[in-house]
Amino acid sequence: MIYTPSQIPEITYGQLTRALARLGFVRSQADTYSAYAESEHEALIVLPKVADDEPVSDRHYIAVTATLAGKGISTRDEFLAVLRKAAKNGHHQNGAAIGTAPLRESAESQTKLAAGEAKD
Repeated sequence: MIYTPSQIPEITYGQLTRALARLGFVRSQADTYSAYAESEHEALIVLPKVADDEPVSDRHYIAVTATLAGKGISTRDEFLAVLRKAAKNGHHQNGAAIGTAPLRESAESQTKLAAGEAKD
């Protein structure tokens, strides 16, 4: 499935970590990356180590949701619901509700995404 920018919520890596923890993932960290492992489905997600308040890149969000769906852990819509619960007050740091944040993509980025080219 191809994502459009409006389908990718603006979330932070901290919110992503909390959502993955709700799904049974355990995080371990190295100098340059964080690995999230879930043993029941033998799932492993590896992302660069960044600050919890940094926004998740579109590429990483797509990779996470593809892994969750591919391993039978969660559909995209189910994961979005988990993300909403994982956000302590249900809002992004700028006050916009997850899933309803304004688009952050240019028309050029939208065209690349539609063509299957994920952006960082």
